[in-house]
Amino acid sequence: MSGQPLSAADKRLLDLLQRSFPLVERPFAILAEQVGLSEDEVIAKVAAWQAGGLVRRLGPVFDSKSIGYRSLLVAAACPEAELERAVELINSYEGVTHNYLREARDGFELRYNLWFTLTAPTQAEVEATLAEIKAKTGITDLLPLPARRLYKIKVQFDLEGADAALRDAPGQSQAQHAAGPVALSEQDWQLIEAFQTELAAETSPFAPFAAKLNLSIETLLQRLQELIAAGVIRRFGATLKHYAVGLSANAMGVWAVPAEREEEVGRIMATFKAVSHCYARPTYAEWPYNLYTMLHASSHEECEQIAAEIAQAAQISDYHLLFTVKELKKERMIYRAPRRDS
Repeated sequence: MSGQPLSAADKRLLDLLQRSFPLVERPFAILAEQVGLSEDEVIAKVAAWQAGGLVRRLGPVFDSKSIGYRSLLVAAACPEAELERAVELINSYEGVTHNYLREARDGFELRYNLWFTLTAPTQAEVEATLAEIKAKTGITDLLPLPARRLYKIKVQFDLEGADAALRDAPGQSQAQHAAGPVALSEQDWQLIEAFQTELAAETSPFAPFAAKLNLSIETLLQRLQELIAAGVIRRFGATLKHYAVGLSANAMGVWAVPAEREEEVGRIMATFKAVSHCYARPTYAEWPYNLYTMLHASSHEECEQIAAEIAQAAQISDYHLLFTVKELKKERMIYRAPRRDS
């Protein structure tokens, strides 16, 4: 990827790619009008960003719960001597899409150094995979941390804003319960499976998908809009590599919040622009933290400053930032239609 700084037009285009990708036959023509470039220029830029890794993915972001999948965060206490072998084994599972080595920098003695996400079509498969990981790695101290409540998920970076710590407008980050499974037809699953392939930067990027599904482009786009409305597609657009846009530090905040204030505090946390995720998760005797925030900033110090602002706004003092030491795996989940017994 080129080391050239992003121009104002580049930043505007990247924001539009994330937030309002046009679901029309020629989306790059619409984007070109909005940023004052030609369609060919926009296509060339997006293709270069895809090839260079700045744009991790361009397409639909599916909601795993809405399509019937189960997912959870897992914290693992892995001895240093066993780390390499354990990471290799854990990462070999297709359902492990993210895995990070994390550390605390505030003197907190963090038992759990590996943090990974696990997704599978059924709860039984989730539990079987966890049991297998325990058996094969020898790690017995694993904390399953499924989301009990979602307060925010917004992995869209504000490249035009001046301050990542500014608050979102009231009502912009609403609390919501995790969606339940949506009834999906065989044609819906064919569409979901087709869109495991990334959208290409070309004049009519939806045409290959329409041809594969034997649909008109108009019908395909209409069904995408319907799946967005149903919550099956959380958003349609670009996912950016945060390191490539200057957000070189990220930290998972773990917060111990009184149960009676969880809803209130979760809503407050969700209003901070630097917070991309905010979830409530179960607690354990050895792990009393029930709210989790993901913070993205240009430095560790900025992460700490934002966390301090959140703590002040929410009046919560019992928290720690777990900084990413190394990104061990980060891949998208491959969703497949449920197996049907013959």
